[in-house]
Formats: sequence, structure tokens, C-alpha cells
Amino acid sequence: MTAAPHRLSVVPAQDGTVDGCTVACQATLIGPQEICVRSLIPVSGNARPLIALRVGSILLLIADREALATVAQAVAQAERRADQALAGPPA
Repeated sequence: MTAAPHRLSVVPAQDGTVDGCTVACQATLIGPQEICVRSLIPVSGNARPLIALRVGSILLLIADREALATVAQAVAQAERRADQALAGPPA
């Protein structure tokens, strides 16, 4: 699947995070999703580099390797549960 051009812009640094996350949200993904992964390197100021990971309309801004590992672990756990959880109702 090819990704369409995107208009990602640098997000300013955030203060007051709770458990390392500035926003809590929920989304339901159905079917194939467009994905885009980019490195966001600040050109000025004291903002830190980020990885922008977009799946469909969900954008995660990943600030360090520990956060990236957490996302990878969550996807791996979801993959292990997929056959049972997404099998649908018994026939």
C-alpha cells in the first residue's frame, strides 16, 4: 500500500504530561489503513526529535526508544489475540 502525500507539521513541545502521554483517545480501525512514518527533526528551539507514526487518522508522536518499544509490544500482543478476538460469532 502506498501512502498519499501528507501535511505533517512540527508540534510544539508539551508540558504537564501524565504517565508520559499528553492525550488519551480511542479509535476503531476497520479494514486496511494508510500508514506513514516520518522523522520530525526540529530546525530551531529546544524541541526534541520525534517519530511521527500515522495509521489511518491516528497520529502517534513517539519521543524515545522506550515509547517505541511499548507501541511494538502492544501491537505484538494484539497480533497474538487476533485469531480469537476477531474470529466473529460462532456459526
